[in-house]
Parts: sequence; C-alpha cells; structure tokens
Amino acid sequence: MNQQIFYFLNNFALQYDRFDNLIVFCAQILPFFLIAILLIYHLGRLQFSRSKNSWRDEPLWKEVFRKIFIMLGSTFLIWGFSQIINYFYYSPRPFLILENINLLFTHGSGDSFPSGHATFFFTLAFMSYYYSPKWLYKLLLGGAIIVSFARVISGVHWPLDILGALILSSIGVFVIRKITPKRFK
Repeated sequence: MNQQIFYFLNNFALQYDRFDNLIVFCAQILPFFLIAILLIYHLGRLQFSRSKNSWRDEPLWKEVFRKIFIMLGSTFLIWGFSQIINYFYYSPRPFLILENINLLFTHGSGDSFPSGHATFFFTLAFMSYYYSPKWLYKLLLGGAIIVSFARVISGVHWPLDILGALILSSIGVFVIRKITPKRFK
C-alpha cells in the first residue's frame, strides 16, 4: 500500500514544468519561509509593543525569546531524535530501489524513515499551537503538510516516512509538554 500511494502521488511529477517547479519550491524553499514567518511574527511583537507582559510582569522580550527558544529547541530535539532513528534504521529512498519513478531532485540515501523535514515542520507547527496565535499554527501546519506531500511527489520520500514523522512529532510534543515546567507553559 505504501508503494501504491507513492506511485499515485509521484505520477503527478514530470507532467507540467510549472507544477514541477512548484513542487520543488514547496519541498526545498518553502521550509525557510515557514521558519521566517514564525520568527518575524514573534520578533515583530517586540517592535510594536514596549509594555510589560501582564501575565508575569516581566519585559515582553523575555517572553518572546522564551517562546522562540522552547518552540525551536523542542523542534530541534525531536528532529535530532529522528536523525538517530535514521542512523540505526536503514530505509532506502524510493529513487534508490524503484525504477520508472518521476524524480525531481535527489536528497540523501538511506535516511528515509522518518522524514527529517516532516518531523521538523510538524513539530514546529504542533509547538506553535501552544505558543503562537491559532492563525500561525494553522499556517505552519498547512505548510508542514504541503512540504511533506511535495517530498513524496518529488520522489524522495515514502508516504510511511511522512506518517512516521507525524507520529514521532505528536509523541515528542506530548512528552515535552508533560515535562515542561508549568511556569514555561
């Protein structure tokens, strides 16, 4: 079933040049825009508000940097765990074992499961649920889904790589939220 879903999605590639360019953009460039949007929003709050945070009566910059640190720190921690799984669990990418696939670009070799990109961006989206406005959470979650599908369509990941990343991100965020001290929530 993993292979059937992969072929279904991968068959969209190499049909139209503009669509292929869009898929490559979504798979490789869009992730940088997602991170930039998150940082611009949170750091932009400092520019437009010089008051203290009424919740703790502390400077707003401390709250902003704490949120950024928790979101990005948690994201890199869970992404690092996915890289450990990649190291110990060999899962070749589709373009290494299948013939007649529509490959838009190559990336890595035996480090397919779970997808590092999907792990990173699903985790970032899930963490933003707790530390950002809901519109930003929805934007990041939509971006994570788009990046993930683009990587399957482009031929560098299996659908199960994305599903594994989603599960790892969900569990990781749940654990981090349970062990995070209440004063940081």
